[in-house]
Amino acid sequence: MDFLSATNNRDPHTFSNPGHVTNALDGTVLHRHIDETNSAFGNAIRVDLPSIIGTDNPECKIQIEYETREDSRALYWLTPKQTADGKHPFLLSNNKLINARSWFPCQDTPSVKFTYSATISVPKNYRVLMSALSLEVDRKDPELDKYKFRQYISVPSYAVIIAVGLLKEKELNKEMNIFAEEYIFKTKYINDFPSTIIKEMLQFTERLCGSYVWGRYDICLLPPSIAHFEIECPCMIFISPFLIYGDRSYVGYLLARNISQIWAGNLVTCCNYEHLWLNKSFSIFISRKIMRTILYHDGIDVFLQREGLKNLNSL
Repeated sequence: MDFLSATNNRDPHTFSNPGHVTNALDGTVLHRHIDETNSAFGNAIRVDLPSIIGTDNPECKIQIEYETREDSRALYWLTPKQTADGKHPFLLSNNKLINARSWFPCQDTPSVKFTYSATISVPKNYRVLMSALSLEVDRKDPELDKYKFRQYISVPSYAVIIAVGLLKEKELNKEMNIFAEEYIFKTKYINDFPSTIIKEMLQFTERLCGSYVWGRYDICLLPPSIAHFEIECPCMIFISPFLIYGDRSYVGYLLARNISQIWAGNLVTCCNYEHLWLNKSFSIFISRKIMRTILYHDGIDVFLQREGLKNLNSL
């Protein structure tokens, strides 16, 4: 079995070579080696599967021990000066397009989907967010809090997202919380965040595309140094705090796009990155229907079509 991973230690943006590879079911050590091809797509970790045909336990669960480099392309380490309060660091991951392999070994292609669980330990007072359901938080340790997550629905590698920071939480409704730094919570605009409009958008898209299967739709307002962040991931969306200012026209468009990507991108995914335009095309089609029905009126279709054609011709 091969896992696409950037494992060449001469590249500063990779994780270190993996350690032991075992069959987690019985602890058997599995032979592995790195295919040193120096491919632009990363080197492959090749694992020789055990001969289990005819045995009492014809299953194998591969467990790979590895260490991620702090300068991975997918990990954004913000200094305290880059955050809203200016006192604490912030971590954010962005796996697009093929950066997931730089912080965990995976078959880094949209055609391979998987469920996952994660246990993450962070210093006290820091909060961890993921594109998955939060199961519990263990605060028994005097120095570290341990967060546990589980994504029960298969997702592509680019949809595994993590954020860590000194974040506060506000409940908008039973299925939706908003997370942000305390300084951002002090602004007057966050109290008027359009949670009702988001709920209407989700209900309309369910009628259009089918049931919402992810359980949560939480929102994280990023540090203001990140002016634009567009990523497809379930359970959580990440947006810049600047987008909640003004007349809300752009935040409405952004929310419509993010909601449409829940179905066209996360639930239904293109086979490979060559056809990523299919995700974008369907999400734009859905988001325009959302905007026409919830935010504007029928005439907005003509404007959006002309704007899209103008942008396409400018490429």
